[in-house]
Amino acid sequence: MAAGTAGWLVTTLAVTAEIEAARSKWHYRGQLRPKFAEPTADDEESVWDFPRPPRIDSVHVVLRVTDSEENLTVAETHRGLRVCETAGAPTYYFPPQDVDATRLQREADWSLCEWKGHAISYAVFGHPSQAWCYESVFP
Repeated sequence: MAAGTAGWLVTTLAVTAEIEAARSKWHYRGQLRPKFAEPTADDEESVWDFPRPPRIDSVHVVLRVTDSEENLTVAETHRGLRVCETAGAPTYYFPPQDVDATRLQREADWSLCEWKGHAISYAVFGHPSQAWCYESVFP
């Protein structure tokens, strides 16, 4: 285990030749927009301006996830992170200790992002693939 952002503990993965090869295929990394990217106003962000590897920002407001059907809080934190990466909408992450794990069911699905790492999917109140967790990450 290694110390992660904002004091989170995560396992660090080694960057292999296969990962480097996958990363090299990304043409857009926040310095250049594709021709089809829409222009933005001064007060807007474009996903094409976000970097690769992703930028991780601390969030200074309360983040809360609730299930509208059950009217229950699944997660709430004052210590969230916002991850911004090229071509993707900002994603918000919660420290594991701020998530009610009794509301989650681990799924067999997993994914590997060549920039972030190994993620496990979770069902929330029986709804598949509603949450994920990066159990091991790239530096």
